[in-house]
This record gives sequence, structure tokens and C-alpha cells, in this order.
Amino acid sequence: MNSARFLGFAAAVGKAGTTVGTQVLPLFEARFSSTVKGQQAIDCIGAPLCAVGAAILMAMLPDRMGGLEEEIRGVEGVSRGKRMGHE
Repeated sequence: MNSARFLGFAAAVGKAGTTVGTQVLPLFEARFSSTVKGQQAIDCIGAPLCAVGAAILMAMLPDRMGGLEEEIRGVEGVSRGKRMGHE
């Protein structure tokens, strides 16, 4: 799957989350005796969701360190060659 599809998927999930959050969270908050208790409950739900999202993100990210190191070496080699008059 290419990165354009991942960006489209991320945009769709973000829009769905916004819609659900706008409609459902105020109803959930109203079920508690005070606004503070409702907000605490929402935070207790949101924190694990953020942790799960971070874990999914870390699992889906490609390992690019090797590629970056090779790219840096390639750029350094090109710049050294130009300084020495080689092309």
C-alpha cells in the first residue's frame, strides 16, 4: 500500500473520529453527576485510545534508518567529490 492511500485512510479516520466525538461525547458527559466527572471519564477513555493509536503508528512506520544513513553517506560523498574537483 502506498503512502497516498495511508494519507487518505488517516484523513477518513480523522473525520469519522471528529463526527463521533462531536455527537457522542457530550451525551456521555451528561450521564455523570458533574461536568468534571464526565470530563474525567472521557479522559480515561481517550488516554488508552491515544496509546493504541501510537502503538499502531509505530507498527506501521517503515524502518528508514538504514536508508537515511545510506542517503547521508551518498550526499557526503557527492559533496566531497565536488570539493576535490571530481564529479
